[in-house]
Amino acid sequence: MRLLLSLFCVLGLAWQAAAESVVLPASGDATLIASPDGSSANGSGPVFFAGRTGQPSGSVRRALLRFDVASALPGGAQVTSARLELSLTPSNPQPVELGLQRVTADWGEGAAAASGGSGAASTAGDSTWVHRFYDTDFWANPGGDFAATASAVSTVAGAGGYGWGSTPALVADVQSWLDAPASNHGWILLGGEDAPSTAKRFDSRESADPAARPRLLIEFERACEAADLQRGAFGVCNAYCEALDCDGENPRGSERACDRLAHHFDRFSGGDPLPCEFSDIDADGVHDEIDNCVEAPNPAQEDDDSDGIGDVCDNCPSEPNPEQEDTYGTVGVGDACDCACFTVLDVAVLIAELQTPAVYTEIACTDTRPNKPLTAIAALRLDGAPCAADSDDCSAVAVTFTEDNACQFNPTAPQEQTEIQGISEAQREACRGYILAAVDGAGLTCN
Repeated sequence: MRLLLSLFCVLGLAWQAAAESVVLPASGDATLIASPDGSSANGSGPVFFAGRTGQPSGSVRRALLRFDVASALPGGAQVTSARLELSLTPSNPQPVELGLQRVTADWGEGAAAASGGSGAASTAGDSTWVHRFYDTDFWANPGGDFAATASAVSTVAGAGGYGWGSTPALVADVQSWLDAPASNHGWILLGGEDAPSTAKRFDSRESADPAARPRLLIEFERACEAADLQRGAFGVCNAYCEALDCDGENPRGSERACDRLAHHFDRFSGGDPLPCEFSDIDADGVHDEIDNCVEAPNPAQEDDDSDGIGDVCDNCPSEPNPEQEDTYGTVGVGDACDCACFTVLDVAVLIAELQTPAVYTEIACTDTRPNKPLTAIAALRLDGAPCAADSDDCSAVAVTFTEDNACQFNPTAPQEQTEIQGISEAQREACRGYILAAVDGAGLTCN
C-alpha cells in the first residue's frame, strides 16, 4: 500500500497540461487486387495501389493500411488530431478523389511482393480481393469489409506528398483503436473506381526510401492532464490511467490495486469519474461521445446512408434522415422510408370493406415490375357513386410516373382522398410493401 501511495504521489508532482504528438510508421499495408478467386496479392511490395488500372477486367485496386496506435500512446490519452500522410510515386496525374474508410475485419500482410499493379501470386496469409488471410479466411464482402462512410477524403493528382485529415471521424477512429486495440483493423484507401486508368501508386512501408513510407501523425493530451485535476487527484489518476493502465485491455496492475486507486480518486476528486474510464453504455468499445448508436452494440459503426445514425438504430437505414422523423405511418419506421399515404392496416381495412359483393365490384390487384412500377388494389361502387372525394374508385396505389413517384389512397366514402407526389423510391416501396402484405393477408392474388 505504501508503494502504491508513493507511486501516485510521485506522479502528481508535474500536472500542467500539455499537448503531445507522435509519428507512427505503418504496421501493415497491402493492395487488394480485383480477382474472383483471390489469386493475386501484394502484401510486401514497395508500393501499393488505389483506383483502377487500364486492364479490361479485374482493374480495381484498393489499399489497406494499419498503424499500431495502442503501443505508441499512453493509456487513457485523448486524441485531438490525426493525419495520414502518403507519398505518391509517378503515376497517372489525373486528379482522383480517394477516401479512407475504417476496416471492420482483421487482415494479413503476406509475402507476395510486386512493383506493378498486377501484383504477384498470393501466398499464405496474404489479404486478397476475397481473402482476409489467403487462402483460409474470407471477407464477408469481396473487396473488403469496411465502414460505408469515409473518415477523410483527399484529391490526389501528380507525384508528391498527400495528406488525409485531421477530421473528427479520423480522430474518432484513432481514439477507438487506442481504447479498444482489438478493433484496430486500419483503413482501406479507395476511389476512382468509376473510370479506367485512375490508379494511384503510393510508397509502402517496404519502400527503399524511409522518408516516403506511410506515417500517421497524432496529437493527444494525457487524460489526467486534460482533466485539470488538483495535485492529489492528478497523482492517483496518473497511477490508474498510465502507470498501471487499469482501464486498458491488459492492465499492468492487479484488480485490487486498481480498485484502491479508483477509491482514492473518488475521494480526492469529490466523486468525479476517472478521465480515462470513458462511458460505453452498449459495451461495443466505442465511446458514447462518438458512438453513432449509443444504446445498441455496433463496433463497426456501419452507417450505409451516411447520416450519422448507425444502421442498427436508424429508423430508415437506406435513406439519410439524421433527425429520425417518424410522424406518420408505421411506428418505428422513419418518415424517409415510410408510406406517406397509408399503412398496411389502412389497406387491410379497405380490402375488408370492398369485399361486400352487394356494394362493390370484385377487387382488382396489380403489381407490375420492373418498368414503370405500379402496385394497386381497386374496386368500384356498383351504384356508380364515388368512393373518396374526387375519386370514382376505392383504391390504394403506389406508382412511378414518367417524372415522379406517388402514392394515393381512396378509402370508402365519406372519407377524404390522400394523394402525395414526389415521394422517394424508399417511400414508394414501403407503400408497395403495405399493399402486398394486406393483399396476402386477405388471400388475394395480384396480376
